[in-house]
Amino acid sequence: MKISSIIFGLVFSLFITSCGGGDTHEQKHNESKTHHDHGDSESGLILNNGKKWSANKETTEGVQNMINLMDNFNDTDDPEAYSRLSENLQTQFKFIFTECTMTGEAHNQLHSFLLPMKKVFQDLSSGDIATCKSSFSTMKKHLGEYGQFFE
Repeated sequence: MKISSIIFGLVFSLFITSCGGGDTHEQKHNESKTHHDHGDSESGLILNNGKKWSANKETTEGVQNMINLMDNFNDTDDPEAYSRLSENLQTQFKFIFTECTMTGEAHNQLHSFLLPMKKVFQDLSSGDIATCKSSFSTMKKHLGEYGQFFE
C-alpha cells in the first residue's frame, strides 16, 4: 500500500469523525428529509429548498482544480498516468477537507458529494486500464454534479 493512500485514509477518517457536531447520522438524515428538496444525484445529494448550497471559496476552488486535472488528462492508455492523476486529485481532495469551513446541512451535503470519490481514487490506481478508464468517466460525471448542487 502506498504511503499516500495511508495518509489519505487517515486524513479522510479524521475529517469524517471530526465533522459530527454532536448530531448522529440518523438525526442529520431525518432533518434533511424533512425540509429539503430531493435532487436527482446518484450520490444522494439534495438541494436547499430548490436552491444550491453555499460552499466556501476553498471548496469550490478545490473542486475546480479537480475538474481542471480531469480536463487536462490525455494519457488515456497508461495505467501509471491514471495512478498519478488519482494522487493529484487526492491532493485537491485533502485541500478541500483541510480548508472546509462549511457547517450544518450544507456541510452534510458536501460530505455526500465527496464520499463517493474515495472508491474512484482507488479504482483510478488499480493498474487495470479498463477499470481506470471507467473510473475516469465516473469521476468526470461526478465532478460535473458539483455546480448543480453548490455555488
